[in-house]
Amino acid sequence: MRNGASCSNNEIVAVIWESKPDSDALQNQFRHLVFDLRKTLKSVDADDILVRRRGTLAILPESISCDLYDFFAGNTIAVNKFMGEFMAQYSWAEFNNAYLANVL
Repeated sequence: MRNGASCSNNEIVAVIWESKPDSDALQNQFRHLVFDLRKTLKSVDADDILVRRRGTLAILPESISCDLYDFFAGNTIAVNKFMGEFMAQYSWAEFNNAYLANVL
């Protein structure tokens, strides 16, 4: 969603587990999630996608294929594939859902 801009670990935890209060256990769960993500990316030779800095994460958008980025770029195929809903289970996506609905 941030098109390569970094996010703090705390921001990511708050977004993924928005209904849970922050705790040491939740931070530990996040660290394990990032470890598993890095391991998975490395297993498919894609570990250059994730940019880690102290307390932040980002991606290199030019290193991935993303239907949302394609949609914003006006790619006809991506626009036609949009089914009217984007990550509706997350409250942070509501703004983007409204935006995407208005674009069509």
